[in-house]
Amino acid sequence: METTIGNLLVNEALPEDLRDYRRVWDKKTARAVMREVAERHPDEYPETVQKLMRVGQSAATAGDFSFSLKDFSPSRYKKLETAKLKMRVKKI
Repeated sequence: METTIGNLLVNEALPEDLRDYRRVWDKKTARAVMREVAERHPDEYPETVQKLMRVGQSAATAGDFSFSLKDFSPSRYKKLETAKLKMRVKKI
């Protein structure tokens, strides 16, 4: 089976019968899955929400990525748009 680490973590937080390791997660999917948890496993709903929140917090704060100064420099598009705006301001 092919999946992602994120998909594994999210599925581990769900009740066993709702796990789908090929599911593509987006806002619509998340709503549908949580609705299913509420309907099929109402007693597990609060715990499932907590587990999913922990997965999200962990991903947001302990992600394995870094930034360099280059990541904070303006893009070519931004530089072009800024130059256009400056020209408009001069005309005014």
